[in-house]
Parts: sequence; structure tokens; C-alpha cells
Amino acid sequence: MKTCHVCGTQVDDRELICPECGATVVASTGGLSLKPQEPQKKKKGGSPIGTTVSTGSGLTDLLRAEDDDVEVEDDLSGGSIPLSFSKTVIDDDYDYKARQERKRIKKNLIKFIVVLVIAIGAYFAVTKVLSMEKRAQTPEQVLDFYMEAINNSNVEKLELIMPVYISDTNARAQSILDDMKGAHIDSYNISKKEEYGQEELIELQDSIKYQTARTANLKGAVKLTLVMNGTANRMGENIPVRSETEMTIVKLKKGMGEYYFIHIDAYDNTDFNYK
Repeated sequence: MKTCHVCGTQVDDRELICPECGATVVASTGGLSLKPQEPQKKKKGGSPIGTTVSTGSGLTDLLRAEDDDVEVEDDLSGGSIPLSFSKTVIDDDYDYKARQERKRIKKNLIKFIVVLVIAIGAYFAVTKVLSMEKRAQTPEQVLDFYMEAINNSNVEKLELIMPVYISDTNARAQSILDDMKGAHIDSYNISKKEEYGQEELIELQDSIKYQTARTANLKGAVKLTLVMNGTANRMGENIPVRSETEMTIVKLKKGMGEYYFIHIDAYDNTDFNYK
């Protein structure tokens, strides 16, 4: 007979399990040992590396090792964890964080692009509105700009109705103002108005290209006979004057819109006639 080392029950020598508590029992003189075996550690060489991973039994401190086959002891469960498994967990965690970082960067990049597109759209919209306010939208507005520039000797105002195919608009505008110096236009009326036909428009476009070496994509053109009434300063005295002149007004694309300009080559410099 042998005695269970757990509960003290007498157990037959042929039995290995205690019938009372279920513990494994051996004879005191037998070949079996009650001392638990230390976990076997296989080393293939190398210096240790250390980290901690989370397993089903809790946090386990892994012994330092470089070989994937080294087994290390789990202090909480009494078992062992292959280092190759611990590296897999670490690699998976690193990959997850890397994917999350890429997602974050991609999301921020998309936000930046959206904001940039909206900002660019808003810029062009505002620019177009401001440009439309500054440029002449009709032939009549061209004449209004023209009269205002003459009466106030405003070069900038006159430049707004100078065609885009003229290289030095400032000099041409200044030349017109010099010819009209001392004049003030009180009123004007259009005595004759002729719209250009398609063939005439093509001829005018070819003429512009020949004279300026620039392509003018004309959208339309009209020839006006303009009668202006006002005063001119002659020898310190304002004298009533009347002028009749012809000018061609063309429609061209400028920026994002289409606007009207004076066609300089067809412009007949104003020569006031005394009443």
C-alpha cells in the first residue's frame, strides 16, 4: 500500500490515481518522481532579445533569444510559448499600426485636396466676378467707359476697353487721351450701327493676326458711327463742340469671360468740329 501525498488516503500499489482526490500517486520507493520537471530550453546560440506579449493566460515575459525555435517559459501558466509565435504577434501588431497610419495619412491627404479644390474654385469664382465688374459687358458699356475715361483723363479706365491683342495698352490709351485733352463730352448718340457678318468677322480676324502676329478669337464685332457733343478748351475758353467718329467694337474672350473692346486699328481718332 502507498499513501496519497495530497489527502493521505491509502492507495493500492497498483493504482496510480488516488480514488479520493484524483491526485497522481506513486510508491515512495518507486521510479516516479513527484518533483515537477523544469521546462526544457533548447538553445541554438545567439544573444538574447526581450519583450513582453499578451497571451491567453496574461502578460508573459519572454526570455531573450534570436532563434525562432527557442521556447520560453510562461510564468503564469507554467507552459511555454514558441518565440516564433511571439514574433508573429509583434509583426501583426506592427502591421496593424502601419495600416492605421497609412489610413490616417490618406484621409488627411483627401481632406487637403478637397479643401484645395474648393479654395481654387472660390478664387476663380471671385476673380471672375471682379473681372466682370471691371470689364465691359455690352458695346454700350464700352462707350460709357470711353466717355468717363475722356472726361477724367483716366488711363486705367481706358485700358479696360483696349483689346487684348494690343501689346502696349497703356501707351495707346495715353495717346487717345492726349488727342482728346481739354475735351469734355456731355452726351453722345449712335447714328449708325452695323453688325459684322461671318465673312467680315473672319477678314477682321485675319487682319488682326497679320498686323499684331496674335490670334484674336473674335466672338462678334459691330461698327458704330458715334456723334458726341461737349466742350473743348481753346485758349483758356470752353467752346461747344460736336464730333462724329467711327469705331469698331469687338467681342473677345478675356480670362473666364467674354467682353467688349475698342478695335484700335479701326478707330478713327476723334477730331472735334466747332459748331
